[in-house]
Amino acid sequence: MSDFFEDPRPDFKRQRHDDLFADEPLPTDFGMGADGNLSMSGIVTNMGHETLFDLSSTSMNVDMPLGASQAMFQNNNGNLNGSSGAMKIDMKEQSPPPVSASVGSPQSHPHASTPQHSSSMSPMSSMSPDSSVGAPPLASPGSGADLVPPSMQTPMENTPVAALDKFISDCQQRLADIREEVRKIGWAQSQYLGSGFVNKAESATLSLRHKTLRQAIEQTTTAIFAMQSEALLNPSLIELSFTLLRELYLERRQLDMYEIEVSGNGLPASLVVVQQPFPRCITYRKVIQSPIIIKFISGSCTKDKFKPSGKVTAEVVLEEYAKVGKRRLETVEMKNGDAILGEDYLASFNDLIFRTGTRKKSIQLRFNLELKAADGTTQKIESNLSEPFVVETNAGIQWVDAEGVLLLHETFHSQSEITWYKFCNVLQKRYLKATKQDRMTPIRELSLQDLSWLWNTKFAFRSSTPQPGGALSPPATLSKRTMVTLEQVKEFWKWFGPTVHRIKFQRHLSPLWLQGFICGFVSRHEAMVVLQNASPGTFLLRFSEQVGGSFAITYVSDSSNADQRIRHYLIKGDDLSGAKKSLADFLGREEMFTNIVQIVTHPQHGRVYQQVDKNSALQKYYSRQKEQNTFGYDGSIRR
Repeated sequence: MSDFFEDPRPDFKRQRHDDLFADEPLPTDFGMGADGNLSMSGIVTNMGHETLFDLSSTSMNVDMPLGASQAMFQNNNGNLNGSSGAMKIDMKEQSPPPVSASVGSPQSHPHASTPQHSSSMSPMSSMSPDSSVGAPPLASPGSGADLVPPSMQTPMENTPVAALDKFISDCQQRLADIREEVRKIGWAQSQYLGSGFVNKAESATLSLRHKTLRQAIEQTTTAIFAMQSEALLNPSLIELSFTLLRELYLERRQLDMYEIEVSGNGLPASLVVVQQPFPRCITYRKVIQSPIIIKFISGSCTKDKFKPSGKVTAEVVLEEYAKVGKRRLETVEMKNGDAILGEDYLASFNDLIFRTGTRKKSIQLRFNLELKAADGTTQKIESNLSEPFVVETNAGIQWVDAEGVLLLHETFHSQSEITWYKFCNVLQKRYLKATKQDRMTPIRELSLQDLSWLWNTKFAFRSSTPQPGGALSPPATLSKRTMVTLEQVKEFWKWFGPTVHRIKFQRHLSPLWLQGFICGFVSRHEAMVVLQNASPGTFLLRFSEQVGGSFAITYVSDSSNADQRIRHYLIKGDDLSGAKKSLADFLGREEMFTNIVQIVTHPQHGRVYQQVDKNSALQKYYSRQKEQNTFGYDGSIRR
């Protein structure tokens, strides 16, 4: 029989999103409506209902995906400005009703499950100050008492999940419309240019369609960037939003080719990176497991005039930040850096290997192809830059620094300050990749309470406002206006990076974390409140608040002294070395520990904790000791 105490965060049922990026054409016509708004299948860019982002008065710094140039999306200040016809979303911050401390009948909770069996854990929910509840102490095993852990100290405001789902759905439909219009423009342009006749009216019509389509792509892209900065997204929405940005970029590059072809200003042919495993850390001398796929794109008639000659080749691009001290990283040796362009105009790099490391600095790839004209002349075309990556020579040692470089690139780029929500969304994405979880349906994401805990312990007083008398006052509520700086995140990573590194690389820690046996983001005080009424031998595993990458055990001793009844132990390196081998082995050999506290998900009550017999929980993670040959010996010492 297990005892539960409720984790007071609302339980949202995450919706599964179907793949809406199919190439099946939609019957869509683009054009300017009678009211002057851009029309796409009846959807206009001002989309005057309550579920679209409003960028009409917003100026934002944004960064294009896939290393793309921002020139087309920037004004003179280098910022993105939404027009009066931009997409809108109702950002009214709503809070759910207060969470009750009562769990109901707690005798058995037969439907509770470990985190991997639930998709309802979501950081999307809003929390209001009213949702703070008292934290009764943890009951003894088998008592059946209701138990509630401390709630987050700083509530987060956020856009309702339904509004965000609707916004993503609208963007997916708009992407489908954009794809169909790109296809139609290509067909119309091939008919016009293939005729050999110059028709100013037809040329003007094509130019207007180009302009109209570009506006649609820019506005949709800008709106998605705004959502990533102004709303706290669950993992599936994070993944879908980045997928939308990649797909919109590819459509924009194809449109570029059509515009160049009509204008005659340049060669309407290019390579684009359509699939890549970056940004990520890779190990030198090992094959990159995920393929890099390059596509040859061109104007509507270019492929009749120019033919690919030779293979697509990859080259390493070293930016200024690749300097190491006074030395510059001159080159990075690469193997299998070419690929054949297939009849589908795709080239796949499946076995790329880097023979040297990048000294914990990021680099990028560019891909090249030579085209041959009918008269025998050749021209070289190239791709956009890949996302950055770091080549490690020792993954176990260099990962923290290398991953930190990539996190800062994906969050800040050239900025010195970003919203807290944008940071959380990128951190969630990179955390799920580091822990090798499905980014649409993860086993254990960073929950709303986890993120609030990180804010309270690692950011709050570094973002505080000076008050009269020198006191510091951290924000009362986290919102889309809460900002974090580059220096704050660098300092945060010194703690968080080694912690994730341990989960990623140390034996058995990943399954213990994913199954909830490592509670993790729990402070010393919260752990004491949770275990206040627990029986001796009950213990809770948490991250050390001060020492990054270290684990602490809060446990109930059998001391009769009330002040010494609940104790804390920082796990040392020697505890996990030698014959003890792993964390599970260390815990298993400590006879003082009998019941471990585990985070699980209850279908009605969301995240709860339960007490589990230590051996039944950890048995499969104990190291198997080699049995000795005892033939001819007594089994025990006898009198």
